[in-house]
Amino acid sequence: MNRTEPDQCQTCGKTSTVEHLICHCRKFADIRTKLNIEDNLEHALSPQPINIQKIFNYLKLTKLYQLI
Repeated sequence: MNRTEPDQCQTCGKTSTVEHLICHCRKFADIRTKLNIEDNLEHALSPQPINIQKIFNYLKLTKLYQLI
């Protein structure tokens, strides 16, 4: 397999990393606010049940689950 560079975010122009998509992308800011997702990836992905549920809901609402 060849490793390729990640795509650029079409909204922000930043590299489309997991951290960018979950914590910083302007396109999903309203959803992050609604779900109260922290802007720190370590906290957002912590194994606490409430955070797991938030991330699953976030992935569904943003349709990012289709990229997994």
